[in-house]
Amino acid sequence: MAALSARNTKTALGAYYRSVAVRRGASVAVGATAHKLALYVYRLLRFGTEYVDIGLEEYERRCRERRTRALTRRARELGYRIIPVEQPATS
Repeated sequence: MAALSARNTKTALGAYYRSVAVRRGASVAVGATAHKLALYVYRLLRFGTEYVDIGLEEYERRCRERRTRALTRRARELGYRIIPVEQPATS
């Protein structure tokens, strides 16, 4: 139930649920998010570490960086080079 309720939150866990749901479906996303929550609880009980939410923006930034690195690596393997386009400053 906690994993299902995470889908509407503006947290990293909610963003994780939504990203899995888009790729694999809602039922798989509930299981994956529940597994992630169980790992957080285990680490809390076993090692005493606290859960610190990195936030929605940080989670999305990390995902964007990971996708960029993967795309750059695949392009290099195929013999291409990626040149980033400068985004115009928004006023």
